[in-house]
Amino acid sequence: MAAMSPPSNWPRNRLLRALPARNLKQLLPELEHIRYQREQVLLDADSSLDSIFFLDSGVVSAMAVYSDGGTIEMATIGREGCAGVQAVFGAKNSSARFFVQIPGSGAKMSRAAFNRVMGSVPPFRNLMYPTSTPFSSKSWCRQRATVPIVSRSGSRVGCL
Repeated sequence: MAAMSPPSNWPRNRLLRALPARNLKQLLPELEHIRYQREQVLLDADSSLDSIFFLDSGVVSAMAVYSDGGTIEMATIGREGCAGVQAVFGAKNSSARFFVQIPGSGAKMSRAAFNRVMGSVPPFRNLMYPTSTPFSSKSWCRQRATVPIVSRSGSRVGCL
C-alpha cells in the first residue's frame, strides 16, 4: 500500500461522507490516504486487526479461509463500506481475508484511532454498528442458515 497525498474531494467513502462535516473534519487527521493493488491482501484471516480500510474506489472481497487453504467469497466491499469492521465488536484478529479484486484508493485508520473515534464521535459509532452487523457470525448464519464457516484459528466467521 502506498501512502499518497489525498485529492481535494477526499475521502469519497460513503460511510465517511455520511458523517456531519464537523465530525468528518475530526477524523481526517486519523486517516492515511493509500492506494492498493490488484490481488493485494489488506488483512489476512487470523492476522492482527491493526487497521481499518475505508474504500474510495475499487473492490475488496471478504474471503473465508478454510484450514486446508481453500477460500470462499463471503462479501464484496466498495466505497459504501470498509474492511476490518469486526473491530466494532472488539475483535483482535481479522476473521476473514480482505483481498483486492479491483485496484483503487481509500483511507487507512489505525486500530487505536478507530477505538478512540468510536468512543468520542457518536455519529461515527452510529454509522459503524449497523455496517458491522452483516459481518457478525450470528447474522451470517441467520441469513444463510446452513453450514458454519470456521477460520484457521477455529473462530466462526460465517455460514454456507
